Amino acid sequence: MQVFVAAVEGAVWNARRAEQWRAEVEGLQEAMKTRAAIEQAKGMLMVLHGISAERAFEVLVEQSQTRNIRVAAIAAEVVDTLTKQ
Repeated sequence: MQVFVAAVEGAVWNARRAEQWRAEVEGLQEAMKTRAAIEQAKGMLMVLHGISAERAFEVLVEQSQTRNIRVAAIAAEVVDTLTKQ
């Protein structure tokens, strides 16, 4: 009976760990996507306004705080708006 309990405990632990890894991978993938949009928006703002990368990021953060929208969403709007012109 103890062998069966140990096997079940091991299976449950493995399933939990696999779920944690899956969630972590998904989080990293999402972070990579948002990072790319933010970097692209920063570059566009740098060229458009002749500002540094640090200042471009500050502009995105300021807009994020003013509008209460995530920085990644602001960045996506910037990219979308400037690529449609």
